[in-house]
Amino acid sequence: MARGYYRRCELTMERFLPDPFNAQPDARLYRTGDLARFHPDGTMEFLGRTDFQVKVRGLRIEPGEVEAAFAEHPAVRDVVVIARDLPHDADGKQLVAYVVPVEGARVPDTAVTAQVSGWQDLFDQSYRRDAGARAADFNITGWTSSYTNQPLPDEEMRVWLDSTVDRILALQPRRVLEIGSGTGMLLARIAPHCSEYWGTDLSATAVDYVRERVVPVLPETVDVRLLHRAADDFAGLDTETFDVVVLNSVVQYFPSPRYLRAVIDQALARVRPGGALFLGDLRSLPMLPSLHTEIELIRAEPGLTVGRLRERIRQRTAYERELLLAPEFFTALRAEHPAIGRIEVMLKRGDRHNELTRYRYDVVLHVGDRGGDRPSPHRVAWTSVDDVRRLLAADRPDALAVDGIPNSRVAAVNAFMSTMDGVPDATAVADLPRPDAGSGVEPDLCLRLGEELGYHVDVAWVGGASDGRYRATFRRPDSGHLADWTDPPEPGRASHTYANNPELLALSRWLSADVGRFLRDSVPDYMVPSAVVAIAEFPINSNGKLDRDALPPPVRGVESTGRVVAPHTDAERQIAEIWQEVLGLDEVSVDRGFFALGGDSLLGIQMVSRAKARGMALSPQDVFQSHTIAELAALADSRGPVQSGSTVERDARMLEWARSHHPDAEDAYPATGMQGYALDRMRQQPGAGVFLTHQWFQFSDQGLDPDALERAWQHVVDRFPALRSSYLRDADGRWVQVVHPRRPGAGAGSPGRRRRRGCCSSRSTTTRTTTCTCSA
Repeated sequence: MARGYYRRCELTMERFLPDPFNAQPDARLYRTGDLARFHPDGTMEFLGRTDFQVKVRGLRIEPGEVEAAFAEHPAVRDVVVIARDLPHDADGKQLVAYVVPVEGARVPDTAVTAQVSGWQDLFDQSYRRDAGARAADFNITGWTSSYTNQPLPDEEMRVWLDSTVDRILALQPRRVLEIGSGTGMLLARIAPHCSEYWGTDLSATAVDYVRERVVPVLPETVDVRLLHRAADDFAGLDTETFDVVVLNSVVQYFPSPRYLRAVIDQALARVRPGGALFLGDLRSLPMLPSLHTEIELIRAEPGLTVGRLRERIRQRTAYERELLLAPEFFTALRAEHPAIGRIEVMLKRGDRHNELTRYRYDVVLHVGDRGGDRPSPHRVAWTSVDDVRRLLAADRPDALAVDGIPNSRVAAVNAFMSTMDGVPDATAVADLPRPDAGSGVEPDLCLRLGEELGYHVDVAWVGGASDGRYRATFRRPDSGHLADWTDPPEPGRASHTYANNPELLALSRWLSADVGRFLRDSVPDYMVPSAVVAIAEFPINSNGKLDRDALPPPVRGVESTGRVVAPHTDAERQIAEIWQEVLGLDEVSVDRGFFALGGDSLLGIQMVSRAKARGMALSPQDVFQSHTIAELAALADSRGPVQSGSTVERDARMLEWARSHHPDAEDAYPATGMQGYALDRMRQQPGAGVFLTHQWFQFSDQGLDPDALERAWQHVVDRFPALRSSYLRDADGRWVQVVHPRRPGAGAGSPGRRRRRGCCSSRSTTTRTTTCTCSA
């Protein structure tokens, strides 16, 4: 049969054993891994396997061999390969690789660029919408409910806004830097109390909106500076210090914990001693399953079973595409960052419950103030409001921390999740009893109780709790006690592990596409996994071993109905193609819903953007109201075609400005989001060469005419303006593409040396050609 495994000594020793029944010294037995037993009548019964060797498409495969080969991939920290039945594949068992990515693993730069550009295009598109009858400083366009995708009510948003402003003003800032200033709602209310207010935003549309609609009505005593840039771009701010740096409702859009840490590090470096970093509207990681349970219950279709509901919640939670944080992220960060002193963790205010008040919170990182040797507050366990009232009124403690208060805002979903525990998968969700909301205390009630009895009150999450329990700390104003959230992280656990990885879904799709290439020279084709699933950590059972049954199936949307209705019209065909691209599906049925196939609000926005690029007049709200491809296609047909959103309106002032730098400029327009991202990275790392493309062509000496080649290339350059463009950054930090009438002559010298020097995008066009004669 064989002597062993090629270059696999350990596996050979494990499988090829000395044969005790053969006198030849080199005789071997092969351990197959099959488990069997003999019956008294001499028949043998096959019982299964003693190892994890599997048979796929009639071929025996040792998953360990695939694991060892795939573990060499630079993005893979750990890998497990199993054979399992896939709901979308009728060919029986398939190999699936489960990987835990290395810290900081990302899809290739082109995909990251597309992600950043996608967010920028989304924000630009959102901010271009009319604010309606609202005041310019209350433009809540784009603030929609995750439950219904309808705009959040004005009165609820005003409570959110007023509470956020109050918390920032309580820090008494005079110089403020806001990263992600959006439509200027915070700027309009905080800047009048400051001497300087700097705002940056990824969206040029937002920066222009604030400059034209918000800044003109501010007092002349405040110096407002607006910059168009990404959150991690602190260029030109090295010598600036601020009283407060604000990151409000933007952290969830950061691509990874590593990116967040880089932004926090740079922000803290620009906060003066005694100042603070305010991080607002953070999404709670421990409560993510509760949020998705609520969302899926609202969207549930008739006949939905508990098993399918559980799977949807698990998939939504595992592949959440926004960045979420547990509050322990910040206590772990304090141990890693010497500048951080006190930490405040604050639940959102508001009696009207929505996803903002239920699942978001604010954090303040105080720089240089660790609270000294101040005594800790007296702690008691929660019993009742009356008991707390009596304790405060009778004893008048300097500071009292009440732990484990049940949260009325999420009492209903907690009760439903308890009811669902242990219910068989086949049970219809509609048949489950809907329990009472249960007991709970509104967090704002604690704030009102403190005001009544003359106490300041801090309301914060209880560390490690996933049910929304919170702690209310009552402080007498004259006691000297300061708010400081000290719930410790687990020993030795780093801060980044208290955040999810928004790139898991993208990593799964990239690795699934890349696994064949990577394993091409290591294993035969039949041993290449059909899918790769990136997960945060491997599930462990009660014995501390890998729980293979808990490994999730590859994300391919929700299970198929077994029936696919093909598109009938051109509009249906185009929307079906878009859904396949966005959802990563091989086929879709025109009678299935977008969310039932695994879509979410962010993917819905991507779908609408791609539909507009094809001339279809659709909006994100349409995806919620017209669920299926057939309905959306009929809606698009009824509205008629629209002009592609990619058309750029020429700005005469921009061309005039460009000609002040390049008199020969024949056109100028804003760079796209992807161009801006690439140019920023090239400026920060000029020698990396990530966004520089080299093409080499070798011609044999068969009558090549260099002059004809140059003329042909010049014709191409004249035909495509991008090949004769340079890029400038205006006074507000926005990139502008400048088109020149002709490309300058071909540059001489080594392309390698030019790459090491970097590309100077402002002086000349970004295309270079060199003709070389090779010696024999």
